Amino acid sequence: MVLGQSLIVILTALTVSICSDPDVDPQILYTTEAFYTPLLLNRTGWSFGGVPVTQLEVMPSLSGHADLLNWMFYFRRPNSPIGFIYGTPPLNDDGDIDIDLVILNRVTFNTTSYRLKYRILNRDEIYKFQVEMKFFDMDIEDFFNGGMLTTVQDIFANRLWQSDDHNSNSVYVTQVARPIHVGGRFPLDPSEKECVVIRVGCNHNFTQQLYRLESEVRQIKNRDPCPKHYKATTVEYVFRERKLHREVILLLWLHQIIIKVIYEDISDQLYPDRNRKSASSSEEQSSFWYDLLTGNKNTAENFVRIRCRYKVEKALNESPLVKLLVSALRSKGCEIDMNRHICCENCGEQVTGGYDTTRNQIVVCHNRVYTKEMTAAVIGHELIHMFDYCRAKLDFNNLDHIACSEIRAANLVHCSMTSSFFSGTTGFNKIGASHRECVKAKALSSILAVRKGMPIEQAAQVVDRVFDRCYNDLEPIGRRIRLNSRHIKWAYRERFLYDYDSFT
Repeated sequence: MVLGQSLIVILTALTVSICSDPDVDPQILYTTEAFYTPLLLNRTGWSFGGVPVTQLEVMPSLSGHADLLNWMFYFRRPNSPIGFIYGTPPLNDDGDIDIDLVILNRVTFNTTSYRLKYRILNRDEIYKFQVEMKFFDMDIEDFFNGGMLTTVQDIFANRLWQSDDHNSNSVYVTQVARPIHVGGRFPLDPSEKECVVIRVGCNHNFTQQLYRLESEVRQIKNRDPCPKHYKATTVEYVFRERKLHREVILLLWLHQIIIKVIYEDISDQLYPDRNRKSASSSEEQSSFWYDLLTGNKNTAENFVRIRCRYKVEKALNESPLVKLLVSALRSKGCEIDMNRHICCENCGEQVTGGYDTTRNQIVVCHNRVYTKEMTAAVIGHELIHMFDYCRAKLDFNNLDHIACSEIRAANLVHCSMTSSFFSGTTGFNKIGASHRECVKAKALSSILAVRKGMPIEQAAQVVDRVFDRCYNDLEPIGRRIRLNSRHIKWAYRERFLYDYDSFT
C-alpha cells in the first residue's frame, strides 16, 4: 500500500504539456540540396522561457516515429542555447513531412512538444559533378550560425565554378556533414572542434580553376591524420574576402556523379529466379524426388539444377583456383557456405552466372553452364567479384567500380581459362599478344549485358578509364594464369605465404 502511494506521488510530478506553434507555412526543401533549421531553446512563445538551457534536452523525431529520417540529423553543443536540424533530402523523395520536437526539462521532468513542418520539392537541375572539402576549426553550429552555407555556395557559384555555360543557381551545397557521418572520427583532443565536411554540386563540368586547386592539395589527400597546417592555396584570397581565412581547407575531391537511373538495370530479366525464394540443397532434392514420383513437369529442370549443384561441389573441392579464392575470402573474414552463398538457377541467354550483392550470393546458370570446367570458371569469375566486395567498399551502382571488378575477373579467370574460348574473345594465338584486348572485350560485354540502353562507346570509355589500375591488380592470385599451365597450382600451393590457409 505504501509502495502504491509512492508511485502515485511520482507520477503526478511528471506533468506533460502539449503545445504547438501557430499555423505557419512549411519550410520548403529541395531534393539533393542541403538545408538547416535553427532551434532556439529560449525563443519567445515556448513554455520553457527563462529556464536555463542546461536543464533542457531536445529529442526530435519524425511524427509518429521514434527517430528522424535517415537523411536528417540533429546537432547541439552541450549547454548551447541553439540546436540545428539539418540534412539533404534524397532524389525523388518529395512530399510533406512533420517533425516532432519533445523538449524535456531534466530538473522538473516536464515536457513540451512542438511540431515543425517541411515540404520537399524535386529540384529541377540535379548535380552531376561534385566537390568535397573539409573545414577545420569549426563545427556544425559555427558553420550554420555564421551563415557559411550561403557563403560557400556563393564562392563556388560566382568565383570558383563560374562559367558562361550555366547560371549561378545550378551550383548549390549538396551536403553538410559531421566527420563521423562520412567515415571520419572525433578529434583526440576533447577541446578541439570536430570540423565540417561540405559537398558542392553542379550539373556542369569542373572549371580549370577547380582542377588546379585539386592538384595543389593532392599530396595530402591520403595523409591520416591530415596535417592541420598546410601552405596557402592560390584561391585562399577568395575565402579570406569572405572572412573564412582562419578555416583552412585541407581536402578537396572532384567527383563525377553517376546517376543510378540513367540506364535501366535488367538483372531481373537476366536472373528471373532471383524473385523466388531460394531453396536449400536438401529442399531441392526432396522436390526432385517428389516431382519424379508424381510426374510433375518440373522434374527435368530440377534434375538439371541438382546436377549443377553436384558440379559446384566438385569445383569447390577440386579446382585449385576456386579453393584459392575461397581461402582468400576466408582470410578477409568472409566465409563461404555452398548452400548459402552459391545457387543454381535458370538465367537469360546473355549470361552464364552472376553475383547478387544484395544477398551476397553467386548464381550459376544451370541452363547455360554444361561442364564442370565451365562451372569452375563461372564460380571463379564471380568469386573475384565477391572478393572485391568483401575487401573494399565496392559500389555496384558506380560504373567505374563495376568495370574495375569485371576487368579483374576477366584478367584473373576468364581470359586464362576454357570459358574464354566459348565466347570467342580469345584463342591460342591471343593468350600472350592480345591478353589485354581479351580482358577489355570481356569487361565491356559484361557491363553491356546488365546495363540496357548504354551506348557501347560510353561503356568503352568507362573500361578505358580504369583499365590500367585494375588490370595490374592481381589480388588474391598474384599472377595471371596461363592456359594449360601449372601456374594456378603454384599459386594455390603458395597460398600460405599470404595467410590464406595453413600449408598442407
